[in-house]
Parts: sequence; C-alpha cells; structure tokens
Amino acid sequence: MMGMSKHIRECRSICAKEGLRHILIDHGGKHLAIDTEFGRLIAPCTPSDRRWRHELRASVRRMVSA
Repeated sequence: MMGMSKHIRECRSICAKEGLRHILIDHGGKHLAIDTEFGRLIAPCTPSDRRWRHELRASVRRMVSA
C-alpha cells in the first residue's frame, strides 16, 4: 500500500468494515469513485470536514442493505 494516501486507506477501511469486499477506487477530479460489487459510491477527495466519514459509512450501509 505504498503511495496510497491516508484518505484512500480510510475509505477502503470503512467499506471493508461495512461488508464490501471487492473495492476499486478511482481518483477523478475532486471526488473518489468507489466501485463495489453492489454499485458505485462517490466520496469527496479532499475531506475538509469530519462528516465525510459518517456520510460514506451511511451510504455504504444503504447500498449493502438494499
């Protein structure tokens, strides 16, 4: 995992803890596109506030439970 930013590692960790196993993260502009076995999530690339973690976790939970 050399060269991977802390933010991307944290996104992977949140997704894995919520049950997503096949994760591909693509950096495109100001957001990260997180492709999973259930679909695609969009997360901010530069987390300027603390809410991004909670919002990502909630989005993952909604995706997995749907």
